[in-house]
Amino acid sequence: MKKALLALFASLSVILQGQNLEGLWLVEQMSMNDEIMTPQARWVRFNADGTTESGNGWRQHTVGTYSLKDDMLSLESSNGFIDKAGAFAIVLEGDQMTWTRMEDGMEVKVNLKRIDKLPRTTGDHMLGLWKLESSSNVFEGEQPSIKLQIRWDNLFVWIIETDSPKRIYGVYSVHGHRHEIVLKSEDLELAAMRLNVSFPSENEMVLSAEGGIEMRFSRAYEF
Repeated sequence: MKKALLALFASLSVILQGQNLEGLWLVEQMSMNDEIMTPQARWVRFNADGTTESGNGWRQHTVGTYSLKDDMLSLESSNGFIDKAGAFAIVLEGDQMTWTRMEDGMEVKVNLKRIDKLPRTTGDHMLGLWKLESSSNVFEGEQPSIKLQIRWDNLFVWIIETDSPKRIYGVYSVHGHRHEIVLKSEDLELAAMRLNVSFPSENEMVLSAEGGIEMRFSRAYEF
C-alpha cells in the first residue's frame, strides 16, 4: 500500500510539473499556416503572481498579465497593443509547450521550450569592440587597420587607426528574424549595405555580402 501511494505521488508530481507554466520560455518557432516567421531570441517569462514579461535577447519590451483556464492561455499587455485574436490553446509536455489559435482565418502556431537564462540575439553577441583581421573585396589597395565598436544604444564607431586616428560614427539596425545588420553613416561606404553576420567562435565575427565582400574580426579589449 505504501509503495502504491509513493508511486501515485510520484506520478502526480510529474503531471503537476508538466502543467507548470511558471518560468522562462524561448520561442523556438513561430508559424502562420506554412510560413515560418520566428523572431530572434524571443522569450516570455510567466511569474507565480500572474504577471508576465517578454522580450528579444537581453532587451525586455513587454509587461502584462496572463491567465490559464481549461488549457486556454490569455495574455494582456499593459504597455502594448490590445490583442483581439483571443486566447491560445496550449499543450504542455514537460519542458516543451505549444500555442495555437486562429488569426485572420489562418492558424498560428508557436513552439516554445523552457530555458534558464535569457537568450542572445545577433545584436547582443556583436556588442563590444572588434578588430578587423582580414578582408576581401572591401578596400582598394592595402587593408587599413580598423576597429569596430558596437554600442548598446544602436550606435557604432568605425575607427581607422593611423597616425591621426579617424572615427566615423553612425547607427546600426539588426534584422529581427535574420542574422543581418545594416550600418548607416554618410561617411562610410558600407552604409546602407545589408551585411550577413556569423560567429565562427565566441570571439570571432564575420560580416559578408554579395559580390564576395567579407570582413573577419576578432574581439578586442582596448582601443
